[in-house]
Amino acid sequence: QIFSQEDLTIEGDVQGTIDLADHRLTIGPKGKVVVDTIKAREVIVMGSLKGSIDATDKVFIRKDAQLIGDVQTAGIVIEDGAYFKGGIDIRKPDTPRK
Repeated sequence: QIFSQEDLTIEGDVQGTIDLADHRLTIGPKGKVVVDTIKAREVIVMGSLKGSIDATDKVFIRKDAQLIGDVQTAGIVIEDGAYFKGGIDIRKPDTPRK
């Protein structure tokens, strides 16, 4: 379990839960993450992620990234070349989490 009060970058393998509340999570190009749900303000995926994302602000899926899972966020950017399989739920930025 990872719980952080600051921005976090992952460059290795992580399995479990990640909760960053009001901060940014970056999964680097060599990062491989398997989780049920990531909770953060902003998530940037450059590596591999299997699991759902609950981001209050924005999700970025970079060109060589792989994301398998559902996304709940106020905004999303998926670059050409990225692999994404899952559902997207866009909500208003001021809507609280369920």
